[in-house]
Amino acid sequence: PAQTEAITWAPAAAVEQLARDIAANKRQTLFAVGMGPNQFFNNDLKDRALFLVAALTDNVGHIGGNIGSYAGNYRVALFNGIPQYINENPFDLNLDPATPARVKQYWVAESAHYYNHEDKPLRAGDRMLTGRTHMPTPTKTMWFSNANSILGNVKWHYNVVNNVLPKMDLVCVNEWWWSTSCEYADVVFPVDSWAELRHPDMTASCTNSFLHVFPTSPIERVHDTHGDIEVAQLVTEKLAELTGDARFRDVFKFVRDGDVRPYLQRILNASSATKGYQFAQIEATAGEGTPTIMLNRTTPRCGGWEQTQESRPWYTKSGRLESYLAAGENLPVHREPIDSTFYEPNVIVAEPHPAIRPDGPEVYGQDPSDVSVGKREARNVVKPWTEVGRTQHPLMAQEGYKFIFHTPKYRHGVHTTPIDVDMVAVLHGPFGDIYRHDRRTPWVTEGYVDINPADAREIGIEDGDYVWI
Repeated sequence: PAQTEAITWAPAAAVEQLARDIAANKRQTLFAVGMGPNQFFNNDLKDRALFLVAALTDNVGHIGGNIGSYAGNYRVALFNGIPQYINENPFDLNLDPATPARVKQYWVAESAHYYNHEDKPLRAGDRMLTGRTHMPTPTKTMWFSNANSILGNVKWHYNVVNNVLPKMDLVCVNEWWWSTSCEYADVVFPVDSWAELRHPDMTASCTNSFLHVFPTSPIERVHDTHGDIEVAQLVTEKLAELTGDARFRDVFKFVRDGDVRPYLQRILNASSATKGYQFAQIEATAGEGTPTIMLNRTTPRCGGWEQTQESRPWYTKSGRLESYLAAGENLPVHREPIDSTFYEPNVIVAEPHPAIRPDGPEVYGQDPSDVSVGKREARNVVKPWTEVGRTQHPLMAQEGYKFIFHTPKYRHGVHTTPIDVDMVAVLHGPFGDIYRHDRRTPWVTEGYVDINPADAREIGIEDGDYVWI
């Protein structure tokens, strides 16, 4: 606990008390984890540490005693029939709305982080650490919707704009806000907002048990916009015209016919938690304000319930919960972040131990002292905190940087989009006077800086000052 306090600033007494509270509440401690801690590198370390504590205290797979985690795309797992829509064989289209699509996958999924990092694999010395199933290829085209984090709010934004985008052929964005992504796109398609949808849709959440249906909206469109799916359909119409191949037109036949419900029904029919539902029926009840329950194994949802209650195997090689990680720790211990630390980055913080014996840089032909970007991500070095605490991040030691910048996850917004609405901005930011009774005060959507007050005073900044970054 004393070492934890030194690393995290959390009081040692509080750490000990939390441990006792968790241990005293077997099967009834809920670890509620939001989206922010699931970002990038620290996600793996955080999750393995949580599962270790939860497993040791019998708080996995019980309703009320479990780990609950959220990220937007987790919802896709609830619709395991989604290949009926995204993987329909484009060369063997089924135009009968009452029967299933014939599925054949012609694409391979890849994380946007690879394009963000100039499509470079992770190589350490003489080892290629990026697996064959995730070897990136040069990104030449991007077309995305409702996702400012792909480009406008992307990490390493300066590098992406100056070194990545010039190598690409085309960037298309579907948006109903003029976002930073739109600023850098070649083509912007103006699309309907959620309040203007002319086609029904559905979604679900990993954190509740409801199947959410979007009925078509009676609200008039504010601008000359189209639905996202209409944009795709109109592009295929043009491709059919340019090529003379009518099969392009058939890809979105049901959109052209004005009814996307066959696509939604196919997904419902093929998904474990929705099979048996008729979309027309649940759409009608949604219009009356009545939600539909997902047909999950438990209500509320409970991850690991079957593994704990029925001794089914976990989805690992051994069938058990595994803490082992080849990069260093058989049991998870703290590892400094890749970048967001005052100290030497990516160091495994531990005393010498037989269970912590990773292959170090010298094993795969890399200079152990090289902590540059692209090298430190794969640098497995073990040091005790007494040594790590005396080190500095290279930017601090060599270039005089002082602060760590964190990108926040907003309490009342989703990524960077809905906080553009004035009333939501009032909830989100520090400026709350819609009427600006004092004209010297900023408008509610004005940018602002969150900074530790002591750090601010050290560089001559007081609350309310205007700053240039």
